[in-house]
Amino acid sequence: MCCGCFSCLPAKLYYRSVLSSHGTIIMRKTLTALLLVTVLPAAHADDDYTHELYELYCQACHGAAVSGAPRSFSRDWQPWLKKGLPQMVENAIRGTGNMPAMGTCNECGPQELEDLIRYMSREQ
Repeated sequence: MCCGCFSCLPAKLYYRSVLSSHGTIIMRKTLTALLLVTVLPAAHADDDYTHELYELYCQACHGAAVSGAPRSFSRDWQPWLKKGLPQMVENAIRGTGNMPAMGTCNECGPQELEDLIRYMSREQ
């Protein structure tokens, strides 16, 4: 293996070295794909319904950070997140500051509000 072309190696050694390196690459790609398939959906656990609710009820205030609302998909959420998700859901249910109770989302329950908070508070 003087120049890296493997021409000076016997065929058996050549195939063993090429196949093992390709096997490692294939294994890495497979593990990466599995990681993306299993971890990313949990990290971005939103769906079309949550996105639709956000556009209907949340985007007007949180999209532009109106009236002190934390801006969606930004670090503005950090002080609120320190209070914990259960407290944030409770605040959304009751209303807090300029936010009306349930954020005016009459079709939302505690789970939908939690999903919306998770959706809006993740950074992009």
